[in-house]
Amino acid sequence: MVVIASKGDPPFRYSYYRQVYDLIRAPHKEMLTFDERYHLIFNEVPDHVIGAIVEKLKQFS
Repeated sequence: MVVIASKGDPPFRYSYYRQVYDLIRAPHKEMLTFDERYHLIFNEVPDHVIGAIVEKLKQFS
């Protein structure tokens, strides 16, 4: 389980993401965070996030 979060997400504060993350019960979990101020980071700043996400996913293949 990988939770992807933007630290500056306007609708959801980072503390909310942390609360949700802490509630997740999974054998393996981690949070991938970005220092962006956007909610839809895949759409709004794809060049800033896709590379890191691809690298993270490669760890699971």
